[in-house]
Amino acid sequence: MKKINLIILFFCSFIGFAQKNVSGTVTDSNGGALAGVNVVVSPNGGSTTTDFDGKYVLTVSEGTYRIKFSSIDYATTSDVLVVGKDKVVKNVSLLSDTKSLDEIVVVGSRAIARSNTTSAVPVDVLSSKDLTSTGQATFDKALQYRIPSFNTVQTPVNDATSLLDPYEIRNMGPSRTLILINGKRKNLSSLVYIQTSPGRGETGSDISAIPPDAIERVEILRDGASAQYGSDAIAGVMNIILKKKVDYGSLTTRTGVTSKGDGGMFGVSFNGGTSLGESGKGFLNYTLDLSNVNQANRPGTVSAAGEIADFTGGSAAEVAQVNAFLAKYPDARNINGSPKTTASKFLINGGFDAGEKAQVYFNAAYVNKRVNSFANFRTPYWRTLAGNPNLLTLYGDGTNASSYEGYVPTFDGILNDYNGTLGIKNERNGWKSDVSLTVGGNSQDYYVTNSQNRSQGDYDNNPG
Repeated sequence: MKKINLIILFFCSFIGFAQKNVSGTVTDSNGGALAGVNVVVSPNGGSTTTDFDGKYVLTVSEGTYRIKFSSIDYATTSDVLVVGKDKVVKNVSLLSDTKSLDEIVVVGSRAIARSNTTSAVPVDVLSSKDLTSTGQATFDKALQYRIPSFNTVQTPVNDATSLLDPYEIRNMGPSRTLILINGKRKNLSSLVYIQTSPGRGETGSDISAIPPDAIERVEILRDGASAQYGSDAIAGVMNIILKKKVDYGSLTTRTGVTSKGDGGMFGVSFNGGTSLGESGKGFLNYTLDLSNVNQANRPGTVSAAGEIADFTGGSAAEVAQVNAFLAKYPDARNINGSPKTTASKFLINGGFDAGEKAQVYFNAAYVNKRVNSFANFRTPYWRTLAGNPNLLTLYGDGTNASSYEGYVPTFDGILNDYNGTLGIKNERNGWKSDVSLTVGGNSQDYYVTNSQNRSQGDYDNNPG
């Protein structure tokens, strides 16, 4: 019996000894890690996919195999793999190849796969090309055209909400999604949504502040991760990976207009880089993005019955005044739609070696946004001259009551958002450390103009 046990033990030890790990990292031509790359070892060597850092691990027996690396948008690479007594490290760099998309046939879908379906939870990975191809001026609007579970809404006549559009993942507000930049948390905005808009009572990070051309890829975990990251990740996690390329620069222009001829947009963005350090292995990538979006107006037709019920006591004179005004101005002179927005954005991302196994990394971003929007038009039957005679002087000729036709207050807003991270990674005696400091801030100011201080009039007798 002891002899049989020894034979079994020897056999099991031999099998364990013969199994070896094959590992490595898959990157693109710029050195950036590629997630979701399919790695297949044949024959009968198994398969896997790379993680967010582009790393993979496979366990195979000793022998000779063929290993193949494949991913959408990249040329397939294969090589002979010889597994001996020692573990094997196989690092690969994949070249971009958009022609490979012509070889994919998808049945029952209108788009190529963007999600990693082999992972335990749904993960979307979008490249910079996916974002810029939407033609949108901001990062959040580009995501809306690429991620079905992501939604962002422009809400006119909502005071400070026009400065920063709320966004949702899986119908949960902006405070429920954790936003990371290169794996570090981004600061929240100073705006709490209190109007009738999505995300009411919440606040979130200003992802529109990030220039799309500065992004290498976006990794979106569309599942709750509060056990790992905290309650702000209950809807998911968005990790924004910034570009590291230094070999060439790019200039992107965006323009467009709505079918109604308004809302004209123009944007220009420059992305470039340079190497850092004596060895030239360090990098500094920078992006400057300027954009301007004109106003789009969609007020619609106002219901006379609704106006009469809301603003009059039902007298014949008041009803006649409402009908006469709406006959002249069916939209009640409202300016409801997307506001005029001008934005200037600047972002840098860099890193360099600080020793044999130490690396310093940093990134910083700043955005200045100016928004011009409007409140609902104050019609003459809403803001009446009775009890507010100064309106005739402010918005009429001062003598003839018929010259007063109401007024429209404007909301002029200024948003400033900044964030920065400085850190160092080190490896010593098999221990890996990552120490970093992240700071950020957000300020939003808006001013109401072309309005009237009703405390100067008879407000108690005329609250309208």
